Amino acid sequence: MTKSWVSGGRSVDHADQLRREIADLEEARDELVEKNKKAVFEWCSFILNSENGPRDTEGIRAHPSTQGVKDVLARYYSLSQLIMDNEVLLNEKLDEQAKLDSLA
Repeated sequence: MTKSWVSGGRSVDHADQLRREIADLEEARDELVEKNKKAVFEWCSFILNSENGPRDTEGIRAHPSTQGVKDVLARYYSLSQLIMDNEVLLNEKLDEQAKLDSLA
C-alpha cells in the first residue's frame, strides 16, 4: 500500500498491523473449527439421536459432554468478536487515511 504523504505513513503502518492481526485471528478461528468440528458434531448427534441423552434444555446444559462444546463455542465467539472489533478499527483507520489524503 502506498504511504500517505499527509499522514507520514503512520496510518498505513497501523492499517497493515490491523490486517495482520485480523489474518492471525481468522487463522486461529479456522484451526479451532478444524480441530473441534468432529467433537461438536458427535455431541450434536448424541443430543439429537441418543435414547439416553437429555431431552430438556437444563439436562443438556448439565450434561458432562456439554462443557467441552461450550468451551469451544465460547472461544469461537470470542475470536469472532475480536475479528469484528479489529475490522471496525481498520475501517476507521482507512476512512481517516482517505480523509487526510483528500486534503493533500
